[in-house]
Amino acid sequence: MNDRQKAMLKILLESHSDYLSSQQIADMLDCSEKSVRNDSKILDQWLNEHSNATLSRKPNSGFRLEVTEVNRNLLFSSLYNVQPSSDIVAEIDRLARILELLLVEKKSLTLQKLSELFYVNKAIIKKDIEKIEAFLEDSNIHLTTKRKLGIELVGPEQNWRLAISKIPAFLENPPLDRMDFWERFFEKQDINAVKHSLELINQNSANPYTDETLQSLTVHILISIKRLKLGNSIQLLEGEVTQIKEKKEYAIAKDVLKRVEHHFAISFPLNEIAYIALHFMGGRVQNAIHGKNDIDSSVTLMTLKLVSKISTMMHIDFLQDDELKLGLHIHIQSTMSRIKHGLSVTNPLLDQIKRMYPYLFDTIMNELVQINKERDLKIPEEEAAYLTLHFQASLERLQKRNGSNKRAIIVCPMGIGASHLLRTKLERKFHSLEIVDSVSIKSVNQYSPAAIDFIISTVPIANAVIPVIEVTPLLSSVEQIMIQTFIEELTHQSEPGSHHQLEGRFLYLQEVVKAELILFDLDFSHPYEIIEALAKRLAEQGYVSKAYIESAIIREQHSSTNIGGGIAIPHGDPTYIKKSAIAVGVLKRPLLWGKEYVSLVLTLATKPGEYTMSKELFNEIGQLCDNPLLINTLIKQKTPEDFINNL
Repeated sequence: MNDRQKAMLKILLESHSDYLSSQQIADMLDCSEKSVRNDSKILDQWLNEHSNATLSRKPNSGFRLEVTEVNRNLLFSSLYNVQPSSDIVAEIDRLARILELLLVEKKSLTLQKLSELFYVNKAIIKKDIEKIEAFLEDSNIHLTTKRKLGIELVGPEQNWRLAISKIPAFLENPPLDRMDFWERFFEKQDINAVKHSLELINQNSANPYTDETLQSLTVHILISIKRLKLGNSIQLLEGEVTQIKEKKEYAIAKDVLKRVEHHFAISFPLNEIAYIALHFMGGRVQNAIHGKNDIDSSVTLMTLKLVSKISTMMHIDFLQDDELKLGLHIHIQSTMSRIKHGLSVTNPLLDQIKRMYPYLFDTIMNELVQINKERDLKIPEEEAAYLTLHFQASLERLQKRNGSNKRAIIVCPMGIGASHLLRTKLERKFHSLEIVDSVSIKSVNQYSPAAIDFIISTVPIANAVIPVIEVTPLLSSVEQIMIQTFIEELTHQSEPGSHHQLEGRFLYLQEVVKAELILFDLDFSHPYEIIEALAKRLAEQGYVSKAYIESAIIREQHSSTNIGGGIAIPHGDPTYIKKSAIAVGVLKRPLLWGKEYVSLVLTLATKPGEYTMSKELFNEIGQLCDNPLLINTLIKQKTPEDFINNL
């Protein structure tokens, strides 16, 4: 479909049950009736291939879309979530190549040279460089321009390597297995050599590392080799190296690197071994229980304080869950090690976790903001997302479980938190299921069809002799239905489902969205300006104190509050709230907010202690995100009364 045909489909989706004449549609599209009739034929074909909707025609009345409300929403969403165009793919490839030249190969490049290399004009290259410059700023790598030589990058070696490791997250939402991506920068046989060395060490470990950690270690070792061969070695303080050499991870790193020296024709100096040892120290293991004797007592207080605070905020006694406390001990210890040594962490599920568990994630993130402030730390949102999985798994464990008779194993490379979350969700949701074990891909073959009935995996498993169903670690409601059907097919039973979707008006949003707090046609160039405008309105109307304004901006600096669906939900420190309310900002045009564009901003201000209201508001906002038609309706309103009525 071209842009006009997409616009026509959007008009028909928004019209619901009304017929629209070809002249009405032509007027809205600023084209002729003949164009509308021709476009309708294209729509017919597209709808037939991509949806359950049909285009109805009625003499003297016009056109109407025949579609259920559920499919209407799905179809509307598809208009804004199409597959990447060839232009976008070309841009990603171009950005990847420029980063490879500047960051990996350390070349100097002029705009003219880049323009000729990619057959695009300098204006496009300038935009690419602006995006790259913003990305590198986060790693403290700076872009400079030298006369005749062109663009160069400068920065500390450790930051340089971290920037390289973050390239996938900059270019795309990285999948669980990112090694295919790294074949852009490294030879496949080199990747396999490092992977093989790590796997050999892992097989002999009493508590092996997660598959995700092995992927990360593979990348960091390859980056170190590449940088060493370019004459750039890592610099660590002598005292720091001495401390690292006393850790068991130093011996592991030394063994791994010794195995690949011949392949790469390289000798690793002491500092490089210590640097890779740091990444082992920050890695996640498959079983927290086995690692409990290695816990650093210095993280105990932080862990217990976090659990206690989340318990108070959530009205749930997480302190009674010893498995949660142990898992958090292990994870926070690794987090502190990463932060201390300036190591980065990626979380492929970050956006999904923020979207699926918004209230829990936000509660944890708010506490981390306070911890960061009190301890002068920089715990990032990626870590908050991992902690969310730990707490969500505990939440599931603390709820009632049912019996079991079907046997399955879980394959999840995401680590302890994700594996526990998936396991407890499964045990709670399915009456006839026993989770025998959680294993890595390498261990799947240890189980025979006689031992288990099927495998639940978060990654593809090739040539499996046991039935496999693939899900995400977050186990959405759709995936739960898939598993139920899967079990029924395995047992040749047909048990009636009892799932339903709660739909209706947004009662809590209607209660706290106040007419005097709704601002239309906001036209700002940065999210912070919008946050300031809405928080200021809350303060002027007596809902919050002035200190709330700055706290809302500080909160946004720690983690973007864009939750998808064109909505952002900024908010500040609850201690500055006098009365619960939500300030609404309808933007004049979509604004890039984090990774996605936003049209509707809901600045939340709910008083501490109003747990039920806060939780239900997050639930309703989550439902709103999944209703693009309603969002589209809301941003078109011109009066506060109409906005609230449409909720």
